Amino acid sequence: MNDRDTVVGIIRIVDGPYRAFAWTRQAGMKDLGTFGGRSAYAHDVNQPGQVVGSPETRDGASRAFVWTGAEGLVDLNTRIPRAPSGFVATAARGISDNGAIVADSNAGLVLLVPTAATHVAPTVGPIRRSGAARVDMPLSVSAGFVDADPGETHRATWSWGDGSKDEAGVVAEKNGAGTSSGKHVYRAAGLYTVTLTVTDSSGQRASRS
Repeated sequence: MNDRDTVVGIIRIVDGPYRAFAWTRQAGMKDLGTFGGRSAYAHDVNQPGQVVGSPETRDGASRAFVWTGAEGLVDLNTRIPRAPSGFVATAARGISDNGAIVADSNAGLVLLVPTAATHVAPTVGPIRRSGAARVDMPLSVSAGFVDADPGETHRATWSWGDGSKDEAGVVAEKNGAGTSSGKHVYRAAGLYTVTLTVTDSSGQRASRS
């Protein structure tokens, strides 16, 4: 609930899906809709009345949304012009009065800011594997990254989780966004945590496993 008496949350139709709603004294309760799926959840509202949450798509996947009375329901993934490759925001959890949004994603918890910033850590997308993982065979991995400051350059380090030395990744970038790739040979079968750390030219860094 905000200070203007806008209340948001979820309602459940008896034995049916959950739906996101916004209520005001003037307009009453409004169903915010979905992206073609059954359920939707509203998690927060700021003072200007922007609502954030997570509705379902037709295939049951979750997507982060922002809703306003003027625009209706908007997929936040369509409003991130410099997202890392493969990045998907799945649920918007909170929104500040200036429009900054905390969201769940397939790359972990992220902060989406409405304007570019300098000297902030880059955002690293999900790590992708090329081909099957086999003992004594090269395993190729890669991940995208993006920096709010397009003037930054970046270096990358891969940690393989098997006790071997960290290795520098190959970086391909332009205007603060790009990808890092790496290759490693595991000598024994097991479960290993692969971690990528991207450091920008101002010394800010971010990691993804």
